[in-house]
Amino acid sequence: MVEALGHPWESMHAVLSVVGFFFTAASFSAILLFLTDAARVVVLVATLFRKRGRLPGAFYAAFFAIASALALWGGINVKTLPPVRETAVTVPGLPAELSGLRIVHLSDIHVSPLFEKDRFEEIARRVNTLSADFVVVTGDIADGTPDSKRDYMGFLSKLRAKHGVILIPGNHDYYVNFAGWKKFYLSLGLPFLDNASASYQVNGKTVSFVGLADRTGRQFRFPGPDIGKALSSAPAKDDLRILMVHRPEDSVKWADPRYGAGLILAGHTHGGQLFFLKPFVSLQNHGFVSGLYRAGTIPAYVSPGIGSWSGVPARIGAATEITLLTLK
Repeated sequence: MVEALGHPWESMHAVLSVVGFFFTAASFSAILLFLTDAARVVVLVATLFRKRGRLPGAFYAAFFAIASALALWGGINVKTLPPVRETAVTVPGLPAELSGLRIVHLSDIHVSPLFEKDRFEEIARRVNTLSADFVVVTGDIADGTPDSKRDYMGFLSKLRAKHGVILIPGNHDYYVNFAGWKKFYLSLGLPFLDNASASYQVNGKTVSFVGLADRTGRQFRFPGPDIGKALSSAPAKDDLRILMVHRPEDSVKWADPRYGAGLILAGHTHGGQLFFLKPFVSLQNHGFVSGLYRAGTIPAYVSPGIGSWSGVPARIGAATEITLLTLK
């Protein structure tokens, strides 16, 4: 009976897509009106076309048509399956035995009624064709309760890697029953690194993944990021230490040599989600938005994610991606 709770929202995809479309269109309309006013275009149009103190209906119709077109375009981008983006990453001091290590980086999956179950199954299939050494997920895995999403989460257990599939929490993972989600992920046999670490032997070398909690946890009486606690379960000596965080904003802080990380993986930003938001997202995350960066002396990769929050189901100028990192 519990699993049946996942089925009623099967029919909600279309409803949420339509509602999301109109919400996004309204948002674009408001933004366009604001920008127009800022540019004094409204004054110009009012001067040329004013009739009895009101702008003609065609003016507002044109605005809503543009906003609707943008919302439709953004909605299609959200629904489109993410392509694979391959990136080579130079890691200082990487042992020769680990050169060529392949890591699939996923983030911000946002399992919700916005997406159909088949989408996640196809993403798992695409990931598995890459034959990666590791698959990592840097948070914001699902929106909602474990019971309502249980039928949709099977794709996680289908992810395949030569050595391991590793998860960490993001801010959305705390909003509804974080303890239940953590228990669920562990029940799948997947390491869920909530201020914890996991180590693997690869070609005779030790590769450690250190995962931090998100600061949103503190709002729900869970621990925030605790690097000391996370490292306490890591081996005293490893050959490659990869730090997984949801928010990239403190990447330079986490790159401190005291923590021994050779690579940082993060998400959260959605690549800015909408092109005009990128400057604000960059400011909020200390310059980290999407792609490969240098944090201190080590590389950091910020995934733009593969999903979207259902409240604003649109992406423009911020494509989704399945990231394949090859270390050298």
